[in-house]
Amino acid sequence: MVDAQIQTALLDALGQMPLPSQQVLLDVALRLAVAAEPTPGTPFHQLKHLVGTLPNDVVDEMQQAIDDHCERIDSDAW
Repeated sequence: MVDAQIQTALLDALGQMPLPSQQVLLDVALRLAVAAEPTPGTPFHQLKHLVGTLPNDVVDEMQQAIDDHCERIDSDAW
């Protein structure tokens, strides 16, 4: 969705720029458009059939690894 006032202001500014500056503006706009796209991934509804399929001992082992390594702060690394 394009805001009409912003579009008009951009077109006015674009019309006052030399061609190299217009190209720079286009490059920036294209990079911003790509950055605004959502990160690809698998939607939950396609994975929910997997809920509960891991054995409890595997879940416990994963939780222990997370607790041991991911939630620890190494104050010497700061």
